[in-house]
Amino acid sequence: MTGRNVETFYGDRLWKARRDGSSQSLVVSANRFDALKAGRIAAARDCVDHIIRDMDGRFLYQNSYRDLPGHLLGDHGVFPWASSRSARQFADWFRT
Repeated sequence: MTGRNVETFYGDRLWKARRDGSSQSLVVSANRFDALKAGRIAAARDCVDHIIRDMDGRFLYQNSYRDLPGHLLGDHGVFPWASSRSARQFADWFRT
């Protein structure tokens, strides 16, 4: 666990996910969905925030995985449930 947030953004005509303060990308893709998924998985695995920016670099939203209970993660440290839900949505559903 690094403790640094994960950011998904658009740059050089590609979608990228990287840790805050790093110049090295975790993933580079022409597809926004792939970069978002990789960023979400990395943020959840490390229990940090996932910051998403639009094509112009403006802040869109931020998902926090800091308080995600460990039992919600699967054997490989990734979510076993549908990839389109955020951890917060799932945790709220799980509590009801």
